[in-house]
Amino acid sequence: MSQEDTENEKWFELEKQLVLSTCNGGSLPLNFRPSLHCFTDSTDNKFNPIGFVGEKVSVEVHLVNPLKITLLLTDVVLLWTFLPHLPDNQEKSPLITNEVSSVKNKLADEIIHTEVLKEVTLTGNMELPVQLSLTPQQTGELRIVGIAYNLGTNSLQSSNSTNSLILNDGNLTGTTVTTSSKVYGPDRRLDLVIKQQMPILKVELDKIPETLLCGEVQSITLKFCNDGTIPLKNLKVASNTPSFLALGTDVDLVDSVPFSSIYQTQGEDICGEIPGNEPKEVAMNGIIVIDIPIPNGILKPNFTMTVPMWIRGNDVAGVHTINFLFYYEPVEQDTKIKYRVLRYSAVINTVESLNVQATIQRSRACVQKCSEDKDECFITCELENLNSGQTKAPHLKTIQIKQMSCASRNWSINYLSTPKNTELLIHNRETLQMCLKAIGKRATCCEGESEKSRKVYFSNTHFNETKIKSSKTPCSDFYYKCTQNCDQQSTLISSYSPNTNNKHSKFSDLDTAIEVNLTLIILWQALVVQDSGETVTLVGQHHVTFTKLNKSATSYPVTKQQPDVGPLKFIKDIENIPVPKPSLEVSTHLVHYNFSHESNIKHQFKKKCLCLLPVRMILCNCSRVPVHVLIDTGKSPERLSSSGDQVFISAETTTSSGIGTPAPCVGLPSYLSLYQQSQSNAFVWCGHSLIDLHIGPQHSQTVTLTACFSKPGVYNINQLSVFVTYTTDSSEMILQKQSAPSLVVISDISS
Repeated sequence: MSQEDTENEKWFELEKQLVLSTCNGGSLPLNFRPSLHCFTDSTDNKFNPIGFVGEKVSVEVHLVNPLKITLLLTDVVLLWTFLPHLPDNQEKSPLITNEVSSVKNKLADEIIHTEVLKEVTLTGNMELPVQLSLTPQQTGELRIVGIAYNLGTNSLQSSNSTNSLILNDGNLTGTTVTTSSKVYGPDRRLDLVIKQQMPILKVELDKIPETLLCGEVQSITLKFCNDGTIPLKNLKVASNTPSFLALGTDVDLVDSVPFSSIYQTQGEDICGEIPGNEPKEVAMNGIIVIDIPIPNGILKPNFTMTVPMWIRGNDVAGVHTINFLFYYEPVEQDTKIKYRVLRYSAVINTVESLNVQATIQRSRACVQKCSEDKDECFITCELENLNSGQTKAPHLKTIQIKQMSCASRNWSINYLSTPKNTELLIHNRETLQMCLKAIGKRATCCEGESEKSRKVYFSNTHFNETKIKSSKTPCSDFYYKCTQNCDQQSTLISSYSPNTNNKHSKFSDLDTAIEVNLTLIILWQALVVQDSGETVTLVGQHHVTFTKLNKSATSYPVTKQQPDVGPLKFIKDIENIPVPKPSLEVSTHLVHYNFSHESNIKHQFKKKCLCLLPVRMILCNCSRVPVHVLIDTGKSPERLSSSGDQVFISAETTTSSGIGTPAPCVGLPSYLSLYQQSQSNAFVWCGHSLIDLHIGPQHSQTVTLTACFSKPGVYNINQLSVFVTYTTDSSEMILQKQSAPSLVVISDISS
């Protein structure tokens, strides 16, 4: 496939989605044919091109001089024949042509305006492409048959000549494969059907940049003009990079401070959560179709309108081509021609700016707030200035973090490591570390209401006096497009795994134990030195999306590889179908727990050889299903995982719960390597060695334990194992991953 065919396929796909967005049934019309703007040897030419009254039809003709002398051609014109369309009650229309010189040529000139090329010079053995045009003034059938020209400059000495236009054999398949596989047919490129007048849309993009920083946001103006004689309606646009474009429909451009001309701001503090409004866009097979509002629904002839648009630099540095395809319809529709499209392309180079890596983890406070239907995590962020002052690129001096916002249905963020109104500057190749607190509220979806149908709320932490409205255009638009892009990638990956959807629906209540679903929006401002030496201020935003706890996320797009599909087998192998189970990542984080106790104990070991410490153990069920919990104080996860990453244990129950069968479990490697003393002389738990309890969905429960110490030292109280099962069968319980260490200092104050 040639480069021209590849480009046409991209435009055809955009046009398909635009047409689909207007179809109520969701399927393309049977007579749908993509619009071709240029007919060549490689295009499908079995259909007659469509022209319109009053619009120019251009033909590129290659003139070849086979001689070794220079030829001068004058008055070069296209030759044509035209069959007008007359009303049904009139006689058959006569054939009109400009091939012969007669009085009838005056009528021909009125029906078809023919461009005359005054002079063409062809040197010896030269091939020169020239463009000639016709402008039809009446509906009918137009056939271009050749060209006419004069040889020489003197009208008395010049000779009139005509040549027929030679076309290669028509290629019905529209492909460029080997000759033996082509299907040939008539080439109708020069047989046009002229239709009634149509609206003519002209689009101007004001101040579209050639270079952007990655994530940089700039505002430009779209100017629409109807140059035709027919009003137009239903104006739409689609693009190959919809996640980096935002159209403003209810806001005005402000030509004041650079920051405020791009983002909407407010003077007072932004407190609490602010609901956001998702833009009214139609997503068709990954392509977003945007409706462009027209005042009163109609753009009249010779009228113009402007719409603000924001463009964001691609997250990947490099040269990117942005294709816009504009769709519009005439108010009075023809039976066959119902719409027109306009192509527009722009090439933008993006330069590295900011890279963000972040991790979200549960805090210890989330266990205490479990009973309040609240959750608490903290987010650690690493922000790096990647700009290294490469040649032929803007020199980025500093990046200042202006504000961090959170977009989520259940979560909000607050300050933690960095207080309000702190200047956060990142110079070249510097890295900034910071922490934020995420506060979550468990929301219960109403019956028939999906998680994605609920409103998204925006919360903000700002680090200077400028408060940006993250819930407004364009900040919120880029967030929604970013999440749509992530959802499409997840859908594409899951489509290659047939059991993914069933598994997800079966264990969705368990998956909530590690799900977070929040997006961090980093709003920044950069000082850039241009080639002229002038320093300018640029602004932008990056997004980091978290879907699961304890997972690292980045603002740089990571392309997930599609899983390899096995070879096609006609005879099915006999194999045991495994019982579906939730992932190990989920099953080892169903219950989160921590300990509440005194951190410093003073004891006289000479008077009493044993020191007893009351400990409250708080357990929180993070899932939406009831769980059965078994606490084993006699087995530490450090000992369980000493032999490898995956071990099975059997425990005999000594409590009244009646569980006496071996309990296989999965153990994980311990990260508590701070304590080198052996387990025998650390401390022991007094009381029951096994504690059996049940915890309801998203509820917490407290267990009272007693730790016994025989000598002073620093001890980690988190020396027990918690096993959980989510089924009624208690024969298999899963070891929960350890939470953070809980330290206590035992001091001997004996004299």
